Amino acid sequence: VNHFHMINERYGKEYGDAVLQKIGSMIECETNERGGIACRREADTFMAYCQHREDYAEIFSQAAAAFADEVTTENRVRIRVGIYSNVDKAVEAEQRFDRAKMAADTIKGNFTRNIAYYDEKMHEKQLYAEQLIEDFPAAIAGSQFQVYYQPKFDIRPDTPILASAEALVRWIHPKLGMISPGVFIPLFEENGLIRQLDQYVWRETARQIRDWKDRMDYSVPVSVNVSRIDMFDPTLADTLQSILREQNLTEKDMLLEVTESAYTQDADRIIRTVENLRQLGFSIEMDDFGTGYSSLHMISTLPIDALKLDMQFVRTAFAEGGNTHMLEVIIGIADYLSVPVIAEGVETETQLHSLKMLGCDIVQGYFFSKPVPAPEFEAFILQKKEADIARAERELAEGDSEKPSTDDVVRKVRLTAMRENLEKAEEAAAADAALKETANKGDGQPQEQTGIHLKPLYC
Repeated sequence: VNHFHMINERYGKEYGDAVLQKIGSMIECETNERGGIACRREADTFMAYCQHREDYAEIFSQAAAAFADEVTTENRVRIRVGIYSNVDKAVEAEQRFDRAKMAADTIKGNFTRNIAYYDEKMHEKQLYAEQLIEDFPAAIAGSQFQVYYQPKFDIRPDTPILASAEALVRWIHPKLGMISPGVFIPLFEENGLIRQLDQYVWRETARQIRDWKDRMDYSVPVSVNVSRIDMFDPTLADTLQSILREQNLTEKDMLLEVTESAYTQDADRIIRTVENLRQLGFSIEMDDFGTGYSSLHMISTLPIDALKLDMQFVRTAFAEGGNTHMLEVIIGIADYLSVPVIAEGVETETQLHSLKMLGCDIVQGYFFSKPVPAPEFEAFILQKKEADIARAERELAEGDSEKPSTDDVVRKVRLTAMRENLEKAEEAAAADAALKETANKGDGQPQEQTGIHLKPLYC
């Protein structure tokens, strides 16, 4: 049953139990008539074993009609069905049902498809997933997972200013090459490995922030993803603080992104966890806002520091025939909560200017840069540092008409030292880039475009 937990929440547990009983009775009646057997596997999942047939769509339509609300004739209950029809007799019965459930899970939350079949393509996908799971321990041990960084820009000033970055994990597999996070992250969320991967990313991110502080005397806050399974870990706060203390960092150096969907399951417990993290000094960004089925009442009570728009809203709003009404609503909600709005997936100047006019605060996307490795991201940090130095010098110069105080002299000396360190860092980065370019020319391989789109940050 799609979003069965929301049926319990909206209509009550008694109604939810009645739904399960009705589904069970219908399945039992249908299978008994054809010499099959059926049972309830767990929660809202049922299994049926019967002779193959072709009228699944008709059966499904009859079942859907049975759940239409008598008053509104609207269907409150949406069922999805997975079918394993071309049964391999060598496969054990339990595994056959697993394959049928796998098919059903591929259309979870899909309002246009209700029936899915397990086929050869899905079988190959399953084998691929099993290989990734087997290779996971070696990938962690061998640092095959690399953390990339995508800049977030504050667009409220006349000229966008680098505000922070998001840490995004990439898997560089020795045999399979670059594996999309859209493949392995949902897989690891399903089997629980995401917790170990998250902690790996947190540690790598903290280590990188420390490296930037040591080498460049500068850094920006970096947001990391906290999965739903992490939120139920009673040691979460201790783990995060331990990682920061190892690198002599504070809670202000690492921002936490929690998906909206995490708040909809055991909301009270999640809210207590988030409140505790905020009391410790962490800032919480609600990620993928608009996809988690939160009620307006829940949103008004959530302890968050920023709303992050799901990139699909941006794509839909600026697609042909689209409009920005939904963006306006969400930005209005953020204004009501007095928190900034972060928009993902900004790819064009038109989108940037439109979002700024609508009241969006911060953006990230390919217009500025795709996610890049840490060495490439340093270009943004150097530019931000240079902008801050220039701004400080202007402020100091504005006060030169008055007799400089001892504090002004000390400040000017520090600014001079900062500029010298910056120039050294830029020279080192240029030398490193030249060496890499020489090496790349030697092997004759084409170079990947970094996607960096630097903007002048001077105000």
